[in-house]
Amino acid sequence: MKLIVMIIILLSCSKNLEKGRNISSVEIIRKNYSIDPEAERKLKSVDWKQTFAEIFAKHIKQDKFKSQIPYTQSLKIKESIYYNSKPFDEIFLEILREPSSMEVTKRKEEVLSNKRVLESLANHKISKKDFLRTGAYDLIEFLENDLEKEDGPIGNYFETSLGNKMMETLKDTVFIILPGFGNHLIQEMVLPDLVEDINEYYGRSRTRPFINGGFNPGFINYKEYYGNPTRLIQFDIVQPMGKDIGTTFSTHSENAKALKIWIDELPNIYKEKEIVFVGYSKGATLATQILTDFPEIRDRTRAIISLGGPLQGSSLAEFLSQNIYNLGDNPEFSAIKDNLSHLPLKLDFDYTVKALAKNAFKENLFFKKLLENIPFISINHKNSLKDLFEKVFYEDSRVILEGLYEEGTTHMLDWNLKYLNQEYFDRPIALFNLSFLANYKDFLLRGPIGEDGSKLSPEVVPQFSAKGIDQKSLSLDQLSQLLLSINNQETIPGGLTDSMVNWNNSKFPIFDPLPLNKSYTEEVLSKAYETNVFFKTNFTFDEFVSLPRKDIFTKRGMANMDFVDLGEVRGTHWSTMFRQVARFPGSDEKLGHIHSFPHKAMFKTIIETYGIYKLIRD
Repeated sequence: MKLIVMIIILLSCSKNLEKGRNISSVEIIRKNYSIDPEAERKLKSVDWKQTFAEIFAKHIKQDKFKSQIPYTQSLKIKESIYYNSKPFDEIFLEILREPSSMEVTKRKEEVLSNKRVLESLANHKISKKDFLRTGAYDLIEFLENDLEKEDGPIGNYFETSLGNKMMETLKDTVFIILPGFGNHLIQEMVLPDLVEDINEYYGRSRTRPFINGGFNPGFINYKEYYGNPTRLIQFDIVQPMGKDIGTTFSTHSENAKALKIWIDELPNIYKEKEIVFVGYSKGATLATQILTDFPEIRDRTRAIISLGGPLQGSSLAEFLSQNIYNLGDNPEFSAIKDNLSHLPLKLDFDYTVKALAKNAFKENLFFKKLLENIPFISINHKNSLKDLFEKVFYEDSRVILEGLYEEGTTHMLDWNLKYLNQEYFDRPIALFNLSFLANYKDFLLRGPIGEDGSKLSPEVVPQFSAKGIDQKSLSLDQLSQLLLSINNQETIPGGLTDSMVNWNNSKFPIFDPLPLNKSYTEEVLSKAYETNVFFKTNFTFDEFVSLPRKDIFTKRGMANMDFVDLGEVRGTHWSTMFRQVARFPGSDEKLGHIHSFPHKAMFKTIIETYGIYKLIRD
């Protein structure tokens, strides 16, 4: 029998090579991959949320979070983690029972930010009972011993004993980080701290060098960047940047086509590796799209890890797309479009600002101020703004509405009803989600950071000195997110959001306890019901809109899909993933506000948690 299987594999390889397609036997074997029933049972029994929270808290404690600010360990943990041992649906409904937004906020902190509970995560040993008699037990022991050391590792994580252990555990795996909506406009990598470490480990420059800067960055070719390692590639982390996969404003299908080509053209060493997509924001929904569109990618993919992904859509994207769409034939909007259409194809900065400020955006305060300050703007900043105008008014304007719509809640409801089932996810796959959850109080009234009661100034309130505004204390990121989310508050249950994605919308539908009629209008639900034959056949309309979502979605079958909720971290949509987003390209990030969230500790925890999962599964 083994001989017959080997002959079939060899014949398959030879046929594919005749077609010029370089497919290894490893890929073909993966197509028949299945999980042992005992391993599957073990995976279901593990409390993954607790495991993730314990490891994350221990990393924060051990790293002694390095900052200009003298954080105490316990307060840094409290500022970075939300945790409650109950499942999401119970916690969510418990918080939403409160009668007012003030009570919801108070209850959320009581339920998710209990000081004693959070300190116990860092101080108690990692719970090992779930891992007895599994392949992961030795790794848990290794983690426990390493994280109990008083001083954390100094330098590159992947040069440490724990980093080497993860290299060995995940040697047949590549993490592909997928960017969010609009990420092609910025130069900073997603989760830069640890990605810089692994780039350095393989002899690459810590960040991928760019050819031109501005808001339209172009980077050196990724095949060149990833194609000349100074060590044998084991586990690696790669990510498309700039316009590697087109504009990130595009539709999911367009980005998925480009991403398929990007993956196919990675150096040969990556073609034999299992794929784990780490999807930030839109990157999570792009990951699900490429799996439904391309079975050959689905064959190699073992997991999707969603980080703040709008898995049920973003109500902010829905709000923006609907409001722009509803402008329709509005005379003022038509005038703006007409004025934009007459701008020269190659923009001159001064002329463009004057044209926009006097015509298309004559009532806009930003353009008025820009016009007044033209003489004082440096050439570098003018070039950066010119790049941004060219992107928005020419390259991206034709696709941004479609992209916003697809990030919205209406489209994602339709997508989940059609595709989130075992018909399309027909290979065993783990679907992790980690949610971000902001405390709006943090924007305006920061808590203490030291045992002496010392506090930080609010990140969205300018602090003045003799030289003017203190740029290091004012966060343009936080201010932008606050202003963007204010108009959207009426569609956010209990105001529970990371500023861009509602808390419950960052979970896969089977975790969401709300019936569909709590989130969508009857018009939207009627259309969804009429256009999805399966649900119309198996449910009455009243059942479809009023039953818990889990009952609706599991009816179609999810046999190959292991949904894993990793819980919540405390932070906003941007602060949890980047050091700094809103800054002029080319300027020194140290001159502005840098987010204090422990990005490196979080990403180490993600890698280690997946390593534990993989050892049990395999």
